[in-house]
Amino acid sequence: MSLEEVIRIIRDEGALGIILVALFGLPILAVQWISLFEALAIPPAVGLGLLILIVVPLILWLLSKRKVSARNTVARDKILAYLDSRSFRMMSFERVRQNLDTRYSNEFLEALIDEFPETFRKAKLKGNKIGLARLNQEEEADPAP
Repeated sequence: MSLEEVIRIIRDEGALGIILVALFGLPILAVQWISLFEALAIPPAVGLGLLILIVVPLILWLLSKRKVSARNTVARDKILAYLDSRSFRMMSFERVRQNLDTRYSNEFLEALIDEFPETFRKAKLKGNKIGLARLNQEEEADPAP
């Protein structure tokens, strides 16, 4: 399992899930760590102190990744709503900035495509403009009466 997969799982879980795992999962793991420290002749207090110095920043970093993902999800939803409202499949990065949010840089939009590969792909539009295209436009089928 790659780091990106772990981040995606934790991001999707939410802050409460991360905190619950930290509160209930880490004490169970602490017992295993203490056994390891004893086997390595490291005083348990020193070992746990080092472990806390590593785990707490890691949890804070994962929570910050979640905030970035929330911003990306909002951007994705804005773009999809705009494409749907105009029956477009593609739009240039320039148009995204013009009509949705002037703060969306090319780098941000390319990262958005990378984060949602099942939704967007890179596109080259008329006039050699770079942009994004929607993939797998999901059509809601009306249920039969």
